Amino acid sequence: MTPLTPAFPVDVVSDVHLNARDPHTLALFLKFLSADEPQAKTLIILGDLFDAWIGDDAVDEIGRTLAKALRHRRDQGTEIYFVPGNRDFLIGEAYCAQAGMKCLDEPIVLAGTDRPTALIHGDRLCTDDPAYQRFRKKTQDPRWRARVLRWPVWVRQLLRGWARHQSKRHGSAQIKHRPEIMDVNGQAVDRFATHHGIQRLIHGHTHRLGIHPEHTPSTPERWVLGDWQAGHGSYLRITPTGCSLYTLSTHPQSTPPASIDSDTQLIQEAIEPPQGH
Repeated sequence: MTPLTPAFPVDVVSDVHLNARDPHTLALFLKFLSADEPQAKTLIILGDLFDAWIGDDAVDEIGRTLAKALRHRRDQGTEIYFVPGNRDFLIGEAYCAQAGMKCLDEPIVLAGTDRPTALIHGDRLCTDDPAYQRFRKKTQDPRWRARVLRWPVWVRQLLRGWARHQSKRHGSAQIKHRPEIMDVNGQAVDRFATHHGIQRLIHGHTHRLGIHPEHTPSTPERWVLGDWQAGHGSYLRITPTGCSLYTLSTHPQSTPPASIDSDTQLIQEAIEPPQGH
């Protein structure tokens, strides 16, 4: 757990999945980072900033471009924090330093909010998928990561291709036969909230953009960030008095590829981006 007393407002993004196959999303995220006003004083990236990351010694042009943009944003006065996801868990101190961001262990527990709030990538709560949880446990082992990073870059590139294929294969099979296991487990959410003493949980990973109010005293209010793809994205703004969820697009007249999954109408009221984006 990482306690954090941020400067407000705080912007939160997750699952940007930057890659060479989707230049529209890269352009949108760079525009988001460079928007003039109003800018958040803190930016928290909840993992999967890149679609895949094979090591700080194999940074490509997208990685260099993004590092420059992030550092510029930091130099303008925005503190930037990063939580590794399930696709970029090999991002290390070298790239974080290059990008001007600080890597934090999840959960991040915020101070100064209207209710106790925690932020995580989200995959730890997808406990209905035991195969994935076995994979996650392996990737959280520093010894396993160190061993992988000792392999030649070309071997890791092959591994990246294989991992992407296996991920798509596993995801397609689960969506077809057991789509419910691709989401967080409700009991796991409640246990997590009780253990950390929180009333609001913010996460990504599932790509199910939405807001879920608390239903019982043990169920936290849950804000879920969507993924960024095909020039569409979303972000959450936190202030000391509450949260607002926004969508962004390089094609304002088009419909985001991800549907809104919400138990309330609040997201419909907060869907217009603020001035400056």
